[in-house]
Amino acid sequence: MGTLHSLGLRASFVVALLASSAAADYLVLSRSATVRSDHSSSSTIYCSVAEGDILRLAAEDLTDRWYMVHRPDAVGTGWVYQTMGRRYDGDPPGTGGGPSGPGAGETITICSFNIKFLGTYSQKQNEALAGLLAPFDMVVVQELTGAPGPGVFPDGTPYVVNDNAQAFADAMATHGFQYALSPEDTGPGTVLHGGNSQTEWFITFYKSTVLEVAADLPNTFLAADRSQHPTYRRVPYAASFRTVDGNLDFTLINVHLYPGSSKKPERRAELEAAADWVAAHAGAETDVFILGDMNIENEAELSAALPDGWESLNDQCAKTNTASTAKPYDQVLCRADALDVVDVAYDFQVLDLIDSMRGQWPGTTSSYPGDPYDWNEFPPYYSDHHPVLWRLTVGAEDDD
Repeated sequence: MGTLHSLGLRASFVVALLASSAAADYLVLSRSATVRSDHSSSSTIYCSVAEGDILRLAAEDLTDRWYMVHRPDAVGTGWVYQTMGRRYDGDPPGTGGGPSGPGAGETITICSFNIKFLGTYSQKQNEALAGLLAPFDMVVVQELTGAPGPGVFPDGTPYVVNDNAQAFADAMATHGFQYALSPEDTGPGTVLHGGNSQTEWFITFYKSTVLEVAADLPNTFLAADRSQHPTYRRVPYAASFRTVDGNLDFTLINVHLYPGSSKKPERRAELEAAADWVAAHAGAETDVFILGDMNIENEAELSAALPDGWESLNDQCAKTNTASTAKPYDQVLCRADALDVVDVAYDFQVLDLIDSMRGQWPGTTSSYPGDPYDWNEFPPYYSDHHPVLWRLTVGAEDDD
């Protein structure tokens, strides 16, 4: 546990997205937004900007989660909320730089997000969630309950496309995301392919301008039998990716472990089994990460559950679910030999979902279920977990 602490990592509920590099950096708007007179949603609106517009930054650092930008409508500066766009280093396209994929020394931002019963709830706010996730390079999702598009199960039968899941995938596609999907669902019962919340799929959304699926690395479930497995409640799925320039490849093992305070031994056994699989199957690939909703309840459990030689990026156990009695459910684990590609200065960030969605609430006859937080109402529209963020650093060439 001490490795990450010695590097000075700290967990935070306030996300400083794509933090400062130079005042010449710029934003590409991932959705329409307003430029305001101050870093407050109640301040005067100077002008509106559209999805895809580019704004130069006027200051390196965020202020209360707002970017200061050069006004596109007049001389002077204004403010844009951080989730409205993605920040890029250097000058805008056509003036010496642009979003053409990461180069050496640049970073990839990865989000892990348990979106409660994605595919089950028709009221899920897909566009708002996709807009929130748009600045990231990858979004690794748990609790997808139906197929988001057509396909064929391993036994040859076609998927039944889940309209609610497809609506979310479509919303993500508007922000440039493609997805890599597990070949079927997995769960604790004897029956799969039922298209309900008793099983779940594993899906990773990624920006094809930055990443591609690494077909020569593991893209597979960690066990052949995906139903009623003796160790795993849901058999984890390994998906591998490579930057488009070939300078970084890595494997992400998406997990959703046993829930409940009485299931600590089962969670530990699941992580041990996953670590054993990595040791047996990763080969020369050292950049392997186990991530997702692990239902870890506290630092003592995390310490006891970590397989030998593995570290957690959330080693200080920042709380990651939306309940008032929140716990550090969501984790990212890696072996010590993968830490050289982790952006340790960025740390493990938790993006406050309740705060982020407040300005996106569509209700006209009902109040926002985050003010105060309503356990029954908020998750169907959004989730009962916050998105968590971390970064990988791209080298001049792949290190394994």
